[in-house]
Amino acid sequence: MYAMSHLTHTKVVRCLAKKLKSDRMAPMVTRKVLTLLSSYLIVQVRNNQIGLDAWCHSAPDDSLRFWCLQLRDMDRMARSSKYFGKVVANKFVNEVKYITKNNPNILRTRLEEGRVVPSLKRTYNTPARTIYECFNLTCVCGFMGGSMRTGRCVLRNGVLLNQAYRKEYRALTDDERNRFHSAMWAVKNSGVYDYFARIHSRFAIATGAHAGPAFVPWHREYLKRLEFALRTVDPSVAMPYWDSTLDSRLPNPGHSVLWTDELLGGSRYGEVRDGAFRGWLLENVKPFRTRIIRRAVGVSSRPINVTSFLTFISSPNVQQLLASPAAQEDCPIPRTWQALELVHGSPHIFVGEDMVFLANSANDPAFFLHHSFVDYIWETWRQGIQPRQNRESEYPRDDSRCSSAAHFAHAPMLPFLPMLNIDGLSNEYTGSLFFFLQTFLKFLELWINKNLLSFLDYLYRYAGRPTCSYNNRNCGSR
Repeated sequence: MYAMSHLTHTKVVRCLAKKLKSDRMAPMVTRKVLTLLSSYLIVQVRNNQIGLDAWCHSAPDDSLRFWCLQLRDMDRMARSSKYFGKVVANKFVNEVKYITKNNPNILRTRLEEGRVVPSLKRTYNTPARTIYECFNLTCVCGFMGGSMRTGRCVLRNGVLLNQAYRKEYRALTDDERNRFHSAMWAVKNSGVYDYFARIHSRFAIATGAHAGPAFVPWHREYLKRLEFALRTVDPSVAMPYWDSTLDSRLPNPGHSVLWTDELLGGSRYGEVRDGAFRGWLLENVKPFRTRIIRRAVGVSSRPINVTSFLTFISSPNVQQLLASPAAQEDCPIPRTWQALELVHGSPHIFVGEDMVFLANSANDPAFFLHHSFVDYIWETWRQGIQPRQNRESEYPRDDSRCSSAAHFAHAPMLPFLPMLNIDGLSNEYTGSLFFFLQTFLKFLELWINKNLLSFLDYLYRYAGRPTCSYNNRNCGSR
């Protein structure tokens, strides 16, 4: 049974159905047997017992097996939901109107009258309608009430708006970390955080969000938008990342300082009642009622290890990062367990409870820190391995054997219309400097203690991963 492909089973079921229709004079017993057999095969396909899922069941560990099967289910639903995206999009539009009506100052959906802010998206020349559609600081500046002076954005309070500088969460200064926590609580209390959690919940399937090569660019755009929401509260804030490779070296990663009361909390099984996000509520998503988020840190799985990280940032081909983890057996791209979307599932399971299931995971703030690191991995590969001229165009070929059509390069990036999946490759997120020039400027700014990269108009950049040694045991944090 496991050796038979999904296509073979589909043909058998269709043949049996045709037989039932044509052979109306067949004995009732024969017809009942055929009916039961066809029903059995359909149930087997749906319950991950044949062909397509044989590869998932061969996973080297339980975490990869679970994540593989979860992505398989999402891929199946995407392939069988021809009109799902349109239906959900219509519901989402109505939801956006409701939230906008109740939070006009937070969502910043309109510019001041007479002000024109251009959007520099590669594909579209229309002005940005909301701050979330911006692709450069010039655009963001207008939505935040600032003005451009000699190429720099000056906010109303006289503070310069620079690109976001994403650091490892534990490498933040106390002031930076407290500002981040305060901004997160502000967007949570305003309803904007739940708005973003709902996006991930409702668009987890039948879009390019999961189970295909659009996974990484979709989440890049998603992270960018929440970061914009945070910066409308505090322009100095950036989305930090959680470098889980630091924890993977511990005998018990669950004992990391990250999960103590001083930082994220939630080291105890169950509801998060300590740390910066104590009492953080999971929004009312069926079948869950509104309640405090739950974790089970370290009960299952482990964080991303250093070997996997080094494999990704040195990979010679884009398919390992923009992977097709739910590919069918006849997909021409070889399947691998070292696909970024598959490996990224291990920290989800490691945190546990609400982080385990994709449609629910964005309710936990740890989700965004984890995905910021996934984006860091991709950006490190782009800057270090991928030729600059290929960064905005190198994307796996459209092939329904490898992923659903929702992952094709020019498919709409729901719900971030009018964006297409290919737009998530834009250099306008992080700049298009040559890698050696950007590296030189980073070393120079460390040498002279000046911020030399802040003049650039791109949206964000990453601080390097903390390094640990015998003489640097705190890894750069206090």
